[in-house]
This record gives sequence, C-alpha cells and structure tokens, in this order.
Amino acid sequence: MSDNVVQFPRKPKLEIVFTPEDDLEDDVDVAHSALICNLNGMHVTADVPYASLMEACLLAAANCAKQAGLTADEFNKIMHSIEVMDED
Repeated sequence: MSDNVVQFPRKPKLEIVFTPEDDLEDDVDVAHSALICNLNGMHVTADVPYASLMEACLLAAANCAKQAGLTADEFNKIMHSIEVMDED
C-alpha cells in the first residue's frame, strides 16, 4: 500500500514585480491562484515540465491580450514592464 501524498514543488526562488491596474488587482489575484493550482496539477498528474508550462502560459497571455483587444505593441509594453529577479 502506498501513501496518497502529492509532493508539491518547492516555492520558486524568484521575485516577480508586476503592478496591475487598480481596478483589476482582485481579478488578477484570483486568476493567478487558479492558474498556479492548475499548473501544479498538470505538472504532477501529466508530468508536464515547468519549462513547457511556462511557454504555454506565455502563449496563453498573448491569446488573452488578443481577446482583450490589445495591440501587439500594447502587449509587448506590458511584457517589458514585468521584472523578474533572483531571490536572495
């Protein structure tokens, strides 16, 4: 008999700085939590590597930008505003 325990990955050692528009902050928090939960599930249950999940998220972000009516320049401006730093 085996334990029914899922070993979740350790917390990433990255600091990501992104400031959404004030009226969207709650929606962004909810969507982010749901995405992380689903991504961890895909990694654990389907053995999808995190690098593949990251690329899929980038494609999904571009798709969402298009659905939201953003131009390519507007989307690129948002992407360039995100700062990722190694955590000390």
